[in-house]
Amino acid sequence: MERVALAKAEQERLDKIKLEEEQQLTEKQEMERVALAKTEQERLDKIKLEEEQQLTEKQEMERVALAKTEQERLDKIKLEEEQQLAEKQETERIALAKVEQERLDKIKLEEEQQLAEKQEMERVALAKTEQERLDKIKLEEEQQLAEKQEKERIALAKAEQERLDNIKLEEEQQLAEKQEMERVALAKAEQERLDNIKLEEEQQLAEKQEMERVALAEAEQERLDNIKLEEEQQLAEKQEMERVALAKAEQERLDKIKLEEERQLAERQEMERVATAKAQQVSSAILDEVPVKTITPHPLESGEKKLGPLETAQDAVEVQEPFWLVEMSDVYYGDNIAAAWRSLIAQFPALMKERIILPRRVAHINDAGEEGDFEYKFFIAKFLEKQSAENFCTILSAGLQSCSVVSSQSIANTEGVLSPPTADN
Repeated sequence: MERVALAKAEQERLDKIKLEEEQQLTEKQEMERVALAKTEQERLDKIKLEEEQQLTEKQEMERVALAKTEQERLDKIKLEEEQQLAEKQETERIALAKVEQERLDKIKLEEEQQLAEKQEMERVALAKTEQERLDKIKLEEEQQLAEKQEKERIALAKAEQERLDNIKLEEEQQLAEKQEMERVALAKAEQERLDNIKLEEEQQLAEKQEMERVALAEAEQERLDNIKLEEEQQLAEKQEMERVALAKAEQERLDKIKLEEERQLAERQEMERVATAKAQQVSSAILDEVPVKTITPHPLESGEKKLGPLETAQDAVEVQEPFWLVEMSDVYYGDNIAAAWRSLIAQFPALMKERIILPRRVAHINDAGEEGDFEYKFFIAKFLEKQSAENFCTILSAGLQSCSVVSSQSIANTEGVLSPPTADN
C-alpha cells in the first residue's frame, strides 16, 4: 500500500509539473501572440503613416503645380498687357517724331524762303546801284561829249587827240566794268557754293542730332519701362497684402457688426416682413410689364433724364429709421434687373445674405422730347452704419463691381424708387 501511495503521490507530482509546464507554455504563447500582434499593429501604423505622408506630399505637389500654373497665366497676361503698352508707346513716339519732322521741314522751308527773299532783295539793290552808276557814267559821257564838240569847233586836231584819249578811257572803263561784273558773278557763285556746303553740313548735323536724340529717347524709355515694371510689381505685391489685410479686418468687423445687426434686425423683422411682401408683388409687376410713363409739368431739353413716381418702396425708405444703401453704378433694363441681382448673390453669397434691392426707374428723353425706354438703377439695402456700407462697396469694387454709398433719406426725397425684392428672389 505504501508503494501504491508512493506511486499515486509520484503521479500527482508529475501531473502538477505537467500542469505547470502547460501553464508556462500557454503564458509564453500568449506573450508571443501579444508581441506579434503589437509588432503587426506597429507595422500597420507605420504603413498608414507613410501612406498619409505620401498623400500629403502628393496634395502639396498638386497645390504647388496649380499655383505655378496660375502664376504662369498671370505672368502671360501681364506680359501681353506690357507688350500692348509698349506698342502703344512706340506708335505715339513715331507719331511725335513725325510731327517734329514736319515742324522742322516747315521751319527749314521758311528759312529757305527767307534766304531766297533776302538774296532777291540784294540782287535788286545791286542792280539798282549798277543802273545808277551807269546813268552817272552816261551823264558824264554826255557832258564830256558836249565839251568835246565845243573843243572840236575850236581845234580839230586837239579834238581828235582828245577823242582818241576818250576812246581809250572808255575802253578802260568798259574793261573795268566787265571785270567788276565778273568779280561780282564769281563772288555770287562762291557764296552760293558756301551756302550749299553750309546747308549740307547743317542737314548732316541735324540728322546726327536726330539719331542721337532717338537713341537717347529709346534708352530713356527702356529705363522708364524697367522702373515702371518694378513699380508695378511692388504695387501689385503691396495691393495684394493690403487686400488680404483689409479682407481679414473686414471679416472680423463684419462678424462683430453682424451680431449687433441681428439683434437690431430682430426688432425690425415685423416691419420689414410687411414691406417685403409689398415689394415682391410690385417687383413681379416691374419685370413682367412695361412701366407707366410719367408726364412732367414742364418740357425737358433733349438728352435730359427724368424719374418715375415713388411707388411701394416708400414704406422701405420712409417708415423705418434712416439707414444707408449701396448704389450700383451700372444702368439696367426691366428684364435684366433680376438677372443682375442673382449674379450678385452668386458672386457674393455671404455679403448678399439678408440684403434687399431697391430699383430706381429713369425715363430717357430723346431729341424730339419724347420718352424712350425706361432704364433702372438699383440700390442694395440695408446698412445701419455708413462705414458698413462703405466696406461693403469696397469689397464689391474688388470684385469689379462699381458702386457708391447713399443715405435712405436722400432716396426717400427722390422720386423713382421702386419696390424692394428680397435676396431670395
